[in-house]
Amino acid sequence: FEPVPVAGGHVFTTISASTVTHTCALDTNGAAWCWGTNEFGRLGDGTQTNRNAPVAVSGGLTFASLTSGGGHSCGLTPDGTAYCWGLNSRGQIGDGTETNRLVPVTVATALKFRMIVAGLAHTCALTMDGAPYCWGDNVAGALGDGTMESKNTPVMVQGGATFTTIAVGERHACGLTPEGIPLCWGYNGFGALGDGTFLTRTQPVALATPILLKAIAAGGYHSCGISVSNVTYCWGNNDGRQLGAP
Repeated sequence: FEPVPVAGGHVFTTISASTVTHTCALDTNGAAWCWGTNEFGRLGDGTQTNRNAPVAVSGGLTFASLTSGGGHSCGLTPDGTAYCWGLNSRGQIGDGTETNRLVPVTVATALKFRMIVAGLAHTCALTMDGAPYCWGDNVAGALGDGTMESKNTPVMVQGGATFTTIAVGERHACGLTPEGIPLCWGYNGFGALGDGTFLTRTQPVALATPILLKAIAAGGYHSCGISVSNVTYCWGNNDGRQLGAP
């Protein structure tokens, strides 16, 4: 119930906690380390052995950024090449298969990315020019490609928008355009898309109330953003008071 030091004495520059039971981090050299439950190979060390201290992700890769999803993790190398590992039942690894991966494998695309974010069972990324791509679970439209068919390789989010940042929830995603306009897509049963409905959307939609944001985040079934005037807004599921509304 209180903070404890992570074992091993490592110095990390960034850390990513999954939505389930594992954590990954990058050390000062860009090497990836993970710890926690290792079912499906989500720690990337070539085994399915649970680890209560950080273990090095196999492959000797150097990453510039890292993200942890429900049962998988992904990283971007300094040149923007995407690698993922772990659970792949819905194609969330993006390697063209549904085979779980115990070590990092490259995402099956020639695209280079500057940002990658893992959700429960899908992954989204932004290219160097801000074009959004997603892959994995799409039963609720979380890939934004106009369908509800899961994809095991990256597909472009429809609508033609480019984003400065992207956030991924359990089964939805949101992005911010360069102007600060938030657009969201995917599962909307609790209103996580903020479009004034509970209709699932397979392509990006705007918020019902026009708000310009400078930051956005997506939780399980809710989303939050910070406006350009520094007001925090949240929308979606509020069963645990996660919206912070009175």
